[in-house]
Amino acid sequence: MQGDDFAAFDRAGLNRRQLFTVLAPGAGATLRTGGSAASPPLQVGEALAIQAGHNHATILLNGGFYPVKAGAPANYPSDFRVTLTNNPRALRGKLMSFGGLPNFILWPGQTLTVFNGGPAGWIHDGQNRWNMTPGTIIFVDPVNGSDSDNDGLGSQSGAMATIAGAFNLATQQFMANGGSIGIGLADGTYDTTEIFFGGQVGAFLFSVGGAPGRTANVIMTGTWSLKDFVAVGFNNMTFAPSAGSGISVDQNGIADINSTVAFASAPNANHMAASNGGVINLFDAYTIKGGSVMAHLHATGGGRMSMSGPTVNIAAPLASSGAFALASNNGLIVAPGVRFVGAGASSCTGRRYFAVNGAGIDTGGGGANYFPGNAAGSATSPAWYG
Repeated sequence: MQGDDFAAFDRAGLNRRQLFTVLAPGAGATLRTGGSAASPPLQVGEALAIQAGHNHATILLNGGFYPVKAGAPANYPSDFRVTLTNNPRALRGKLMSFGGLPNFILWPGQTLTVFNGGPAGWIHDGQNRWNMTPGTIIFVDPVNGSDSDNDGLGSQSGAMATIAGAFNLATQQFMANGGSIGIGLADGTYDTTEIFFGGQVGAFLFSVGGAPGRTANVIMTGTWSLKDFVAVGFNNMTFAPSAGSGISVDQNGIADINSTVAFASAPNANHMAASNGGVINLFDAYTIKGGSVMAHLHATGGGRMSMSGPTVNIAAPLASSGAFALASNNGLIVAPGVRFVGAGASSCTGRRYFAVNGAGIDTGGGGANYFPGNAAGSATSPAWYG
């Protein structure tokens, strides 16, 4: 029994604490939020099968991720109750599996009291979002991970299987309180379209990428779309989109490109695009591996791309079929003080820049040859370049 199942009791004028007292006589006086008890709790560190002998017990769950299971309430005393606390030092969730209820995670530091409600089934005093520590990392491993009944806080089998699974876990079960949530990607090629959006409980900031030094081993060939005020910092990964844009920021989303990011050949796509109030920040040095692309930078529909003095290492020549820097429909590219270096910087081909339909490109007076390429750029009034 959970969620809306309490409605009938609410209509009867009983609050939930009173409900627990009715269903489990004497329980009301021992309800607690911190897991404290008059006697030392039973401590376990591995998979636990709750037995009838655990009646009225307080159990401290240590160790890694494992299941805590109970059978049907009919197999337990009618006054059965048990209090479970996941030790905050354990740093891993515990899988709660009570007969007749959907499985769920008890997160580090959380306490849960479960009662035998008889015909009503198991009753517990709430499944809450985890007030996680800022910087907590959800791991993603498409080969070894699983999106089902998993906390995502471990590597390999302890990881989620998909990026979408990690996003859903964070936004549905975490309370970030303005802190950053990490999504750590295992080595591999990710060809999916990922959509991160805001509007969830709390303010979600994400830091996404592979392990340090694994930029060349974590490759995104799909599209990463950010919207609705979500903010994501990318690191330790390579973008080589097959279509669309490797990073697409829309509707007031924000992307920060960090120094360990690289962009590879994407002949049918843009490396990055900002639109409809979306912002892409490129303040750190990053790498372009060469090859071909439609546009490296694309701002349109009021989107903004901000480059404040980074050094861009162009390791091999890049051919731009549209333009290296493309701005349209009131989009804005602000890129003063950028240094384009590397073996391919002077051998890039294609139009240097293109601005149209009221868009603007601000180089801080960098001149006509500021962006890489071998063809002159153009800006059609009221669009501008300067």
